[in-house]
Amino acid sequence: MYDQRDCAGKKADFPVPTIISHSKNSIERAPNRLKAGLKCGLMVATMLACSSGTASNAQNRPIKFAANTELRAEFIDISLLYAAVSNADTTNSEILAAAQSDYARFLSNLYEQGYYGGNISIQINGKEAADYSPFEQLTKINSVSVTINEGKLFKFGNLSISPRPTGHVTIPEFNKGLPAQSQVIQEAVDDVIDAWRNDGRPTVRVDDQTIIADHTTATLDAAFKIDPGPVARFGQLKIVGHERMRLNRVLKIAGLETGEVYDPEKIRLAANRLRETGIFSTVAITEAKEVNADGTFDITATVVEAKLRRIGAGASISTTEGVSLEGFWIHRNLMGGGERLRFDAAVTGLGGETDGRDLSLGVRLTRPATLSPDTHASFILAYTSEKEPDYTLTNYT
Repeated sequence: MYDQRDCAGKKADFPVPTIISHSKNSIERAPNRLKAGLKCGLMVATMLACSSGTASNAQNRPIKFAANTELRAEFIDISLLYAAVSNADTTNSEILAAAQSDYARFLSNLYEQGYYGGNISIQINGKEAADYSPFEQLTKINSVSVTINEGKLFKFGNLSISPRPTGHVTIPEFNKGLPAQSQVIQEAVDDVIDAWRNDGRPTVRVDDQTIIADHTTATLDAAFKIDPGPVARFGQLKIVGHERMRLNRVLKIAGLETGEVYDPEKIRLAANRLRETGIFSTVAITEAKEVNADGTFDITATVVEAKLRRIGAGASISTTEGVSLEGFWIHRNLMGGGERLRFDAAVTGLGGETDGRDLSLGVRLTRPATLSPDTHASFILAYTSEKEPDYTLTNYT
């Protein structure tokens, strides 16, 4: 099928037609350079004049941008060329590179909108930008023009994603007669993949796929064959990167039980539990590519431990309350099991007009995953003292 890459350079998960021939039974890859001089009544053109701020590049470089009125603003927004020409410090080589990059960006945007027969022309000094060598040196740029004819809006024709889990319903936008936007296809496929994963099948994948754009009827047919893969159970969670933390405590905090049916939500919760302890600065979860012969599925958690200790302090001053001071000290892993020890101290009213002074001291020890992965045990000691002209209040906790 197709090996189309999106504008970010990441390979798409499903094939997107570059250009489909007008014969429904013949699917061809179009050349990567799209040339067209077509204009339609809906197109509008504007001029933007910019002056270079460098002596070697001092010149006026107007850009003519012609496109459908309803789509033009979005094309301008994603255009590297438009931004480059608008910047007076951009060199001619950078403008040429931006122009050559915009073909793919505009094409991807047309697909996202549901236009699969569009024509794109980007010209510099009257010559198609794709015809320039990337290493060509332009001494002067007199004109830049962009012309986009989006063509017909394609609608979905025959659609199929199978098999699907029992009771699963495809997203409403993925239906015959609706605009054939490429992101809707991606969302529909992702939705089915997620449904199978939620059904305990972590290795589900697209086994085969066909996308056909018929230019005579302006319809897009899409068929995807899904391989659900086997139902899997969690194997032993593998921990990589722990240094001071004991392995059994990391596993206890994560709470991913060996032998349970695979569930992506449980993996997400396990990662969140590890992050919320504050012990780790980084937590990354990776899944195996295949299910083991015994039906288990390996999960690996790669962690980076944060610094053991942290200290902080603050101060403020008020004309009436005087000076206030506060500070804290934290030990993130006191005994190697994720125990968090924190001391706090604060004093207010130093040198204030109210003649009152308040003091608070506290210590807190917290142990995560004490009875269960979601149960924390805490030991707290606190002392507060409020000294006012008319009374003194002391409290112990």
